[in-house]
Amino acid sequence: MSRRSLSVSISFVALSLSPLGAHAQEVADPTVEVDLLTREAAPGGLRVRDVVDAVVHTSFERQARLVEVEAARAEIDRANLLFVPRVGLSASYTRLSPIDAPVLGVIAAPATQTPGLIAPGTPLVGVPFSFPVILDQTAFRAQLAVPVTDYFLRVLPARDASEHGANAAQAMVEVSEARLALEAETLYWSWVRAELGIEVAQRAAAQAQAHLEDAQRLMSAGLVTRSDVARAEAQRAQMQELVMTTEHARDAARDRMRTIMHVDALPTAIGESLAQLDINTVDLEESVARAYGRRAEFVAIREQLAALEAQRTLQDAALFPRVDLVGEALLANPNPRFIPQTERFDFTWAVGAQASWQLTDMLNVAPQQRSLDARLASLEAQRETAREGVRAEVVDAHRALRDAASMITSRASQLASAQETLALAQNVYREGRGTSLVVIDAQTLVARTSLDLLQARIDARIAHARLLRATQR
Repeated sequence: MSRRSLSVSISFVALSLSPLGAHAQEVADPTVEVDLLTREAAPGGLRVRDVVDAVVHTSFERQARLVEVEAARAEIDRANLLFVPRVGLSASYTRLSPIDAPVLGVIAAPATQTPGLIAPGTPLVGVPFSFPVILDQTAFRAQLAVPVTDYFLRVLPARDASEHGANAAQAMVEVSEARLALEAETLYWSWVRAELGIEVAQRAAAQAQAHLEDAQRLMSAGLVTRSDVARAEAQRAQMQELVMTTEHARDAARDRMRTIMHVDALPTAIGESLAQLDINTVDLEESVARAYGRRAEFVAIREQLAALEAQRTLQDAALFPRVDLVGEALLANPNPRFIPQTERFDFTWAVGAQASWQLTDMLNVAPQQRSLDARLASLEAQRETAREGVRAEVVDAHRALRDAASMITSRASQLASAQETLALAQNVYREGRGTSLVVIDAQTLVARTSLDLLQARIDARIAHARLLRATQR
């Protein structure tokens, strides 16, 4: 294995330079290697896309955002209904209390009350003149109002504001989805780190066990003391503890993934490879510009600003008179337009136009405009704050990705040196020369650098995911 190898390979090298060489070769075959970082993805294994899709589409936060979108779209429908002229239908029945009909005067009429012309010499009598009192009144009324000025000053701006509000709500859904996806992918790679870390720890534990057996045989041969065996036993216990703590981290990550994915079981195999990422083509300023143009946060703020501008037009409507075209149809018994009243249904209609203007509404425009200007200024400040935050997010992700790449190269070289050191220390120790402490230190160094290299690879994946989410590629 070369110094520049990027694979985590923990192998045991035993040379037959001493009586213990044959046994060491039997315990640890030098051809046994665990290539954690360059092996292919396991077929049917758990993939990043599986975790991200499940987390995003089953998230309660996303469902809440979608409900907000539906509420905003309902506002659009409500605004569109304002284009429909106002139509009112009513039916009423009234029973009036009896009253004495007022006498309007006395008129002369023939005594016989015969219809027709009054013949000369016909006797006349005085008859009280009054209108009949009808106690039962029934009316059916239909009213129509067409808000002519409202269509331009209120209805259209209200619809525009509702549409921009719905667009802003949809953008916030995308904001939540991007954040949830990043959290899911980070959790996935944390699980991969623990899963592969178990293999590293298990190999380290196997090395510690082999070293313990070597120490016990050397002590039996009188070549080392009991203290060497005790050190080897402590090293084995330490590696076994590392295996258990890494397993606990793996179990915790899997349990968290099952919880946020809302599933009962997950594949145990890793469905992603840890092939080296190519970051040479990643340009910082280009990534920042892409983030400014694509991030959903800016879309949401832009739509909110447009909604407020539409509300400004809506508020200005109070400065102008309101003109309505009105019409009414009435079928009533008795119809009040017929005098005297008769106990029958009569139909009448009326059309006209009316202009109205409210002084209070006009006086409220100035305070409302100040409040609206303050909200606009607040959104403008939020947009600039978002620009600063997004740039910092992209820069941090870009830096983390480059740092991870540097650490991968450095730690791969460290691992190769640590493995070579361990092999030499084991050979010297098995020949009866040297001390157990040197081998233990070398084993610890190999385990630590192996885990460090694994951590660097995982950090590179997480940084890459952060950069992709930050620029919304």
